[in-house]
Amino acid sequence: MTDPDMNRQNLERTGLAFYPRCMAARVLMVCWTMIYLCAAGCTVVRMKGEPLLTENADRIDWPFMPVAMRLHPFTAVEFDEINQQVVLDARVELLDRVGDMTKGVGKFRLEMYSASTRASSSRVQDELLYVWNVEMLTLAENQQYYDPITRTYAFRLKMDHVPPPGTRVRLFGQFTDTIGQRLEDSSNLVIGRADRDQPDAGE
Repeated sequence: MTDPDMNRQNLERTGLAFYPRCMAARVLMVCWTMIYLCAAGCTVVRMKGEPLLTENADRIDWPFMPVAMRLHPFTAVEFDEINQQVVLDARVELLDRVGDMTKGVGKFRLEMYSASTRASSSRVQDELLYVWNVEMLTLAENQQYYDPITRTYAFRLKMDHVPPPGTRVRLFGQFTDTIGQRLEDSSNLVIGRADRDQPDAGE
């Protein structure tokens, strides 16, 4: 029997021949474990400022997501000198969870009703005068309507038939975001003489 054969038999008797194969298996197992952990870790790593995904993949837990809206006191009926027509200058604020103004993506709906003098009147009892729908789904549309000075969305909405001076109107605003969350607010306005047309404004 040659020396190599004797060496191999001696290694098998002592169990040392199994040692290299055992080590290879352990190294392979460790490598697979590290690959799995890295892959799992990559699924939770996010860039700074990225939205946090909740258990519901359709919703985003973004701290500055709009949770309320407000019709700003600057909202008024006025005469647009550029287009020579009466418009509703609607100013809308979107607020985040701590009450700070923020931006949003979705659709706005504004409704104007003739407000009854009765204290118990509701929107159903009042006469619907106007309905405006404004889509704000793109970056260009967001830039078009957002006013950085007042930090509100400014919509100049055409009014073909303006109620007589002294008419009390109620404005309802609604914002629906891309995941279906709906925000609402309302405000009361009074139509003045200067709101109806340009000649009255100069009197």
